[in-house]
Amino acid sequence: MNVHEYQAKGLLKSFHIPVPFGVCIEENTSSAIATALRAFKGRPKVVVKAQIHAGGRGKGHFKESGTSGVRLVETEHAAEVVADMFGKTLVTNQTGAEGRVVHKVYVTETVAVAREFYLSLLIDRDRQCPVLMASDSGGCDVETVAQTHPEKVLTFPVDPLLGLQPFQARRVAYLFQLIGEAFNECIELLLNLYRAFVASDACLIEINPLVLTQEGHLSALDCKMQLDDNARFRHENFVSFEDPNETDPTEAEAKSVGIHNYVALDGDIACLANGAGLGMATLDLLDTLGGKAANFLDIGDTASAEQIEAGFRILLKHPKTRGVFVNIFGGTLPCDRVVQGLISVTETVALRVPCVMRLMGNRKDEGLALLQRSGLPVFVTEDLTQAAETIVRETKAAL
Repeated sequence: MNVHEYQAKGLLKSFHIPVPFGVCIEENTSSAIATALRAFKGRPKVVVKAQIHAGGRGKGHFKESGTSGVRLVETEHAAEVVADMFGKTLVTNQTGAEGRVVHKVYVTETVAVAREFYLSLLIDRDRQCPVLMASDSGGCDVETVAQTHPEKVLTFPVDPLLGLQPFQARRVAYLFQLIGEAFNECIELLLNLYRAFVASDACLIEINPLVLTQEGHLSALDCKMQLDDNARFRHENFVSFEDPNETDPTEAEAKSVGIHNYVALDGDIACLANGAGLGMATLDLLDTLGGKAANFLDIGDTASAEQIEAGFRILLKHPKTRGVFVNIFGGTLPCDRVVQGLISVTETVALRVPCVMRLMGNRKDEGLALLQRSGLPVFVTEDLTQAAETIVRETKAAL
């Protein structure tokens, strides 16, 4: 789960990590904007930031005006700039050419910056533990820095049982060449950051830049955060972090019926599988054969007949769907339950595109019998490669 910058900073603040004062504006009305800007009375300038679930906002541009998604403006002109961002489409290197429409705008105080740093905590799947990354080149793309100046990026794993240790925090403070009070602030900030990372079940917390102010203090100027959806049962506040404007409508519909493993993609072959590994293998095989998946839909091993039916309904009504590929290895989830889901959907939604099923395992024969009685034009095979080749060929023929 991605969260907005203002939400991430609110979480950091609750763990005593210094962030600039800011106010998020969620309504494009003169009264809401005026009320928010009243908090900045007496400040000559403010920073106005578009809030979308994507990085690179400062280097991005609005389609309508060409202006940046992050702007330093005089406070007396801030209301006009805020209103101008609402409802506009911001394009960054992470949104793609289509961009994202801005529905929230964050206004923060300005900070007199002396130096900028990069800091992040993330889960390393290979090491199976958290990893701390730090660089004294903040504000830049850390991937570029790692390629061109690898010596500037400090990376080390954190023992999940021991947690981040003070000596590790000191290594970062030495890398940043901090002295005096700022040195101690850095150690405290890092230890608190790790506490926030664990307590919030985060997958990623990236502070870029972390700045040393001209007054000699540290402040998180920007923050990107991703939280683990699997930890929802431990966090009631996760609900408040969700932004329907930033969620693909089809993904939201899938979640509403209990399908949490649906991801919209940009191809034209709708895919349904039971199991994440099987689903990813399906996508890889399609790509190898020249096809492109329209989605990733893993219905798991415990899906009900209603959830399977809802999954097929979502796939069939997607405007880009030119073919449907079903890859089922029946175990806890029997093949005939999946087949019945497709049959039930086609009672109200016409099957107008080629459909290929690869069925193996538990109750395969019962599933085949159901298909034969239904009369649906579905190609069925046990051979995964043959199934994938068939749907790629039929989809291309339908163009």
